[in-house]
Amino acid sequence: MADALDSKSGARKGMGVRLPPPAPFGRRARSLCLTAGAALFLIVTASCVGCRTRDMRTMIIHVPGMRNDACREIVVSAIRKCQGVDPISVRVDMKRRLVTVTYDSLVLSLKNIEFAVAEAGFQANDVPAKQEAANALPPECRPLPEENPGAAPDRPAGGVS
Repeated sequence: MADALDSKSGARKGMGVRLPPPAPFGRRARSLCLTAGAALFLIVTASCVGCRTRDMRTMIIHVPGMRNDACREIVVSAIRKCQGVDPISVRVDMKRRLVTVTYDSLVLSLKNIEFAVAEAGFQANDVPAKQEAANALPPECRPLPEENPGAAPDRPAGGVS
């Protein structure tokens, strides 16, 4: 139902209630509204364009203790559990003992991934393996004495066994 104007007062009539006449907008008020609208548009546009939501990076991690498929599965599982890692991107080169991983650097860093591998019991780049986790690995994945210089040797030094 359209509003009608009262012929005597010039006020709008709507559903039995008299409304005041519409206020005329001057040039200054219109200009101010347009300027405020343009400023709001620029702020919203700039904030959306300037913010990154993802920063995907691909890095290589050297895992010297990864010798077989059982080790590979443990390392890959530890990496894939990290939030921000693209699980499909995890690639393993068993011959060179390298793991290539793509991750979102706005969610985690390479050090986070290295520490996850270390928590699983394997050295990752320069981050040493967590000893308790390394001791709990399956026998075929446990560090060899030459890979773990701080470990006690299996036989006495200088003796014949």
